[in-house]
Amino acid sequence: MKKLIFYLSVCLLLLSCSNNSNQTELCDINISGYEDNTMDFASLASKVDTLYFYVGEEFASVSMIKNIYMTDSLLYVSDFNNCISLFDIGSGKLLKQLVNIGHASNEYLGIEAIAEMNDTVYILDSNNRKVLEYDKNLNYLDKVSLSFVPWDFEVTEDGFLFSKMDVAKDDNRFIHTDKKGTILNTDVAASPIGQELFMCKSLIRHDSDYYLHELMSNDIYRWKEGKMSKSYTVHFPNINENEANGKQSLFIKDYFVTTKHFICSFMYDHKQNYCIYSKEDGTIKTGSFDINSGRPFSPIFQKGDSLIGIYSTDDIKSLPNWKPQIDDCALTLFIYSF
Repeated sequence: MKKLIFYLSVCLLLLSCSNNSNQTELCDINISGYEDNTMDFASLASKVDTLYFYVGEEFASVSMIKNIYMTDSLLYVSDFNNCISLFDIGSGKLLKQLVNIGHASNEYLGIEAIAEMNDTVYILDSNNRKVLEYDKNLNYLDKVSLSFVPWDFEVTEDGFLFSKMDVAKDDNRFIHTDKKGTILNTDVAASPIGQELFMCKSLIRHDSDYYLHELMSNDIYRWKEGKMSKSYTVHFPNINENEANGKQSLFIKDYFVTTKHFICSFMYDHKQNYCIYSKEDGTIKTGSFDINSGRPFSPIFQKGDSLIGIYSTDDIKSLPNWKPQIDDCALTLFIYSF
């Protein structure tokens, strides 16, 4: 009888752990002390690697960068001319450029985001309400038509996660679809003012975890295996005195979640500020970027526990203390390990 009771106790314990495997504790982060503070944020990374990329004379120059996607061997860069440039990471050489603007099945009107999984590259075209699929060398494969206007997306094992642009009253912001674009589920009520800041990144992927941010809010949700839970809530107690009444004046913009850190940006006094929160000890480093830093810090992509920032080499030459090892390249990419 004692053996039976012990066996049942172990089974119940294992079942409890299994049921909680997709749940995360809500982390409240209070950000203060940034008002008059400037920081060299690159120096807070455990390691910073630098890569250099070149554009040959046979290619068009890369205009203002919109977004990127980076695999172990390839870098995809989209710019505001709706051109996608494919670079080899090992050599830094530009391999191919794709400009295919139009309304046909294999054409796009705009490139809102790029994602990749299992050597298939996905391009989100919000204006045409579709996702274009390519092989890793940017050869067209197929398209996925959507019944809504998407704004951002990530690829999952069974389909896609989207944030929806054309929200109406009582709509949810986030949509989970299968690989054909059929809606499986929706979640998180859309903010009535959440359509005002489309330039922010809404969805990120950290290994097998996905994180979602509703615009004009300070809540981050974690999505894993079809289940959604609120994971982080950011507070600005020095500014948002009326936060309890739902009135806020500061909101996080872009954000990143690594194994050891939560990192976000926000605008204060017309300057981009950052917060780097340590999950291990709860310490916070925050302030605006120090222009006298030797290295820039404006990440736009996450790969594992690293944040990626990419800059026109001519632009970062304006930093007074920047000492480039190579200055004849078109683009300079920084990998900030956190």
